[in-house]
Amino acid sequence: MRSWLCAAATLSLGCFSLRSPLDQSAPRDAAPAADLANVDAVNIDSLLVDASADGARADALGSDARLSDAAADRGPDEGDGALRDAVADGPEVSSCGGGDQPCCDGDGLALCAAGLTCRAGRCAPCALRCDGQCVSPDSLLHCGGCGNACAISGATAACSNGRCVIARCDPGFADCDNDPSTGCEVNLLADTDHCGRCGTQCIANNVADRSCRDGVCAIAGCLRGFGDCNGSLADGCEADLRDNPDRCGACGRVCPTRANSARACTSGDCVLRCNTGFADCDNDPTNGCEVDTRSSASHCAMCNNACPAGQVCSASACGCPSGQTLCSGQCVTLSSSTSHCGQCGRSCATPANGAARCTSGACGITCNTGYNASGSTCVACGALDRPACSAGTACATGLTSCSGTCRDRNADDAHCGACGSVCGTTQRCVSGSCTACGAVGQPCCRSAPCGTGLTCTGGLCQM
Repeated sequence: MRSWLCAAATLSLGCFSLRSPLDQSAPRDAAPAADLANVDAVNIDSLLVDASADGARADALGSDARLSDAAADRGPDEGDGALRDAVADGPEVSSCGGGDQPCCDGDGLALCAAGLTCRAGRCAPCALRCDGQCVSPDSLLHCGGCGNACAISGATAACSNGRCVIARCDPGFADCDNDPSTGCEVNLLADTDHCGRCGTQCIANNVADRSCRDGVCAIAGCLRGFGDCNGSLADGCEADLRDNPDRCGACGRVCPTRANSARACTSGDCVLRCNTGFADCDNDPTNGCEVDTRSSASHCAMCNNACPAGQVCSASACGCPSGQTLCSGQCVTLSSSTSHCGQCGRSCATPANGAARCTSGACGITCNTGYNASGSTCVACGALDRPACSAGTACATGLTSCSGTCRDRNADDAHCGACGSVCGTTQRCVSGSCTACGAVGQPCCRSAPCGTGLTCTGGLCQM
């Protein structure tokens, strides 16, 4: 037969068992009330008979008044020693639930006997009473004192030696300040100062916004003008996008090569950096620096700096072409300019029937057709007895130049029929032949035109 008795305080219970060596196989519900009569000096008031036992608690207590007297003689601190004395000759006492014994656990038994409490797995005298009940100083509701409940943020709480402590942090949280009062205050999945574990800071080069994602540091944003082009957190936003032509304004944006220029990036924008002596005067970057400012008369030394008319751009400076001189804002050739003949300001005079001329820096004239230069004037030429013209037709039709003078060889007595053929004093040149003169019907002679009694009429001697 086996019987169990439990003593219980209101809140904290102590348990022990009485086991009879007799009839151990008997059913629990068949235990007679007489079995309890042998128990002396047991505080029956502290015993709670299992509700599943064979009799009511009142019947068991009324079977022998000596139990109450024995319990009254037991001191408050005697614990399970008094219990053993009381049942020395009775049923066998269980090895749990008594003072400094393991706490009972099973069959609905209280953990410890009355006046004891279970601490660290063993029954000990009650150290703390709250609301008339014995409670453990390590209770989560009364940790170290009545009403001092343990509740720790982000963690499962525990009470150790009367102090609230962290049993374990919730997943993803940690106690980085080692202060239980703040609990597991850090979210390791998102805290940039404790990312993944305490003390791991998300700090990177040129990073504007730090980020911790699922416990791993990440780059949320770079400082303006920088980029994370290699995807490595170790060097942060390592690329300077402000002035790098291979990463201009964005990772992978390469500035193109243009004519007469070098690739360049300024403030994140691709720009033309023209070679020395070249410029982008049409503001079209696609054709590069298209103008040579060293030689362009329209863009001399710089865009839209045009040289004056007649001047050229040489070595990025406006000036006259080779062989010319700048006179009064114009480029002239001193060797041929009639306005600046030989030197600036020296003008050649223009004659009538001709034009002024400058040859090798000396003034001269050029006469119109039918005129010859004579000093600084133009005179008629080519007519009878006039000088032969020096240019073009020397003499008019029917005339012949004889020693530079136009002569009529049909009528010229000094050049009759040929230059230098002179007729005698009594002859005249008629139709290119020397013919007698002075008689009736003959040509009038030069010195004495006609004989006596005759007159020269119409070039002939008449009566």
